[in-house]
Amino acid sequence: MALFRYLRRKKISLLVISIVILVFVFTSPYLSYLKLSLANPFKFPLYLANLLGAEIKALVSYRANLIENIRLKQENDALRQKLVSFKEIHEENARLSALLSFKKNSPFLLIAARVIAKDLANWTNSVLIDKGLGDGVRQGQLAVTNLGLVGRILEVSKSVSRVMLLTDPNCNIAGIVQRSRETGIVSGSLLGKATMRYLALDSDIAKGDIVLTLGLSENYPKGIIIGEVVSIIREENGISVSAIIKPKVSLSNLEEVLVIK
Repeated sequence: MALFRYLRRKKISLLVISIVILVFVFTSPYLSYLKLSLANPFKFPLYLANLLGAEIKALVSYRANLIENIRLKQENDALRQKLVSFKEIHEENARLSALLSFKKNSPFLLIAARVIAKDLANWTNSVLIDKGLGDGVRQGQLAVTNLGLVGRILEVSKSVSRVMLLTDPNCNIAGIVQRSRETGIVSGSLLGKATMRYLALDSDIAKGDIVLTLGLSENYPKGIIIGEVVSIIREENGISVSAIIKPKVSLSNLEEVLVIK
């Protein structure tokens, strides 16, 4: 029994001594120095390991950012394409609505047609439309938009027709100045404009005047806008005056037309 108590006291004493030693070891500045001394041989490997870890982390971060940027760019491109498509649809609807309104309120019987190509096979300033004999289109009829005159039908097949634009030199249309009521012949010039010829020397025509079709035949109804006078040509010793006319319709951007039956 006495031996048991002795051993018990011995254990308690050893435990206390052990705790004291541990506290001393972990709080002693000598231990920190010892740790640093032991770390000296591993300084360069530890530096390389830390540098490698940083590079790997940066590479992973760069790749993640790159993938995210590619995804955002693809989304941006898709949204941009949708915006372009919506704008194109909006502009087409606006054009078609204007043509439909003009067709509804026009006193003429009109055939709606779409421009399918510029005719490059002939020496004429013309376009092809997707309507022909089967749709009621005939040679000599006028093509217009809601803004004004486009030209006249030059050739017709079953389902396609060729429209000679009013800027073609072979396109001659009788015109009248809306303000002064003077008349002349309007011909194309291949420079995106037309010329009104055979005006009197004392003509009152002026810049800004609007020129309309004169309407000398059933194929050329009266009162369709041809364009606006942009300059006057008065040649010395000439027998007449000419006027340069800018077409009211933008013929270079033509997409739809109406053919007057």
